[in-house]
Amino acid sequence: MQYTKHLSALVQGQGTPMLSSQSFGSIMNIIYLEGAIASLEKVKSKNKNLGTKHKYDIWIKDYLDKLESITEKLPPEQLFKIMSQLGG
Repeated sequence: MQYTKHLSALVQGQGTPMLSSQSFGSIMNIIYLEGAIASLEKVKSKNKNLGTKHKYDIWIKDYLDKLESITEKLPPEQLFKIMSQLGG
């Protein structure tokens, strides 16, 4: 949850950034995807049934692909700097 943690620290330290509607939507999607991935990882780790343990990998991979598509694999610092420069 690197993007979510970075955004949280950014907001706490500098206040809410001025964002365009598109940037705000992207951030909300990033937060959702990171939360979903973390939840699926937790469920997967607690799953005792070896036959179904790998079904979570498909969902996790799908969410990771979507996350990489939004973030373009940029580090959080760079991504949020670009988004804040686009302004509101």
